[in-house]
Amino acid sequence: MLVSDQVVVAMAEQVRRLLEVGIPHRPSAGATRGIDHYSATDFFFALRIGAQQYLDAHGYIPDLVAPKTFNELLFKDKYFGEFGRPNLADKLLSRTHVRQAVGEHVLPAVAWTGSDLDELDPSVIPPGRYLLKASHGSGYNKAVTLPMSSQDRRTLTNLGREWLKQRFGYLQGEWFYSLAKPQLYLERFIDFDGDTLPTDYKMWVFHGKVRLIQVHFGRYVNHRMGHYDRDWNEYPFSIMRPREEATRPDNLEQMIDIAERLSPDRPWMRVDLYSDGRSKILFGEFCYIPGNALLPFSDPTWDAAFGACWLQPDRIIDSKIRQRRRNVQTWVAKGPSLEQVRGGSERLSTATVPDRV
Repeated sequence: MLVSDQVVVAMAEQVRRLLEVGIPHRPSAGATRGIDHYSATDFFFALRIGAQQYLDAHGYIPDLVAPKTFNELLFKDKYFGEFGRPNLADKLLSRTHVRQAVGEHVLPAVAWTGSDLDELDPSVIPPGRYLLKASHGSGYNKAVTLPMSSQDRRTLTNLGREWLKQRFGYLQGEWFYSLAKPQLYLERFIDFDGDTLPTDYKMWVFHGKVRLIQVHFGRYVNHRMGHYDRDWNEYPFSIMRPREEATRPDNLEQMIDIAERLSPDRPWMRVDLYSDGRSKILFGEFCYIPGNALLPFSDPTWDAAFGACWLQPDRIIDSKIRQRRRNVQTWVAKGPSLEQVRGGSERLSTATVPDRV
């Protein structure tokens, strides 16, 4: 990927300024950071690649020194933020945390784990639908029906081997996946909604409290989303997918409680849950950096608004001011303005920040 001179200069200047204000030489006890897992060469390579991708996605260079928007804070977090243990990006290791914090009953059944599908003995696994997954990255999912043909097994075996060869996300700043032990596993298909994938509730937890619930429908077919607060008031924006209204689940409070119990002691974490909307809830995964900080809000004002929730733990968005943009801007003005957000990046670049964010 080509990185512009503008990005190279901006990142060098921002790292210099961070060193001036003081970056701790070591993380806190029991924590780890991205910067500690890279050589100097790999760190600056990953930082520049990430900043170029960010510029392409959002239209401005992220500010590492004084980040204001949610996506800027995500971008800085993956390089300089402290991540506690265990590593919740490890899809199998995270199950231990869920089991201890909430209980076995919210975990989807895993029928097999291993390093090669040639090790799998299908005679000991009940027939049915499963998902083949890998523990050390994002997007490693493949539907499987057992029993399967010899040809399907060869295809899946080769796919699994390719997955395990990859060091997912390391050179894009998602270093935490590279700490996971690469393993394959078969997870029982969650059939809340029959043959379709279940509704996915992604809980955005700021300082231990759910502030945003992202509802996903029709993934891999006709993917749509809805965005709600914890009282099920709809937010007037979208993120990369068409908006669709969702019915308030009967077990909303239970899902919020589970997400808050699972969330580690961090400024922000996403906890993904599946539910039938009535009584059944199963854990999906944890996510440190959704979309690698490359998913713009349809209205960038909300990027700044949720950045304020990150920076100010007690900040709550009043549901009465959601419907009109000018009211939202008034609220955000109490924290960082959009002009201030863009201005911070402009000072580090000779280029004009485009209108698209």
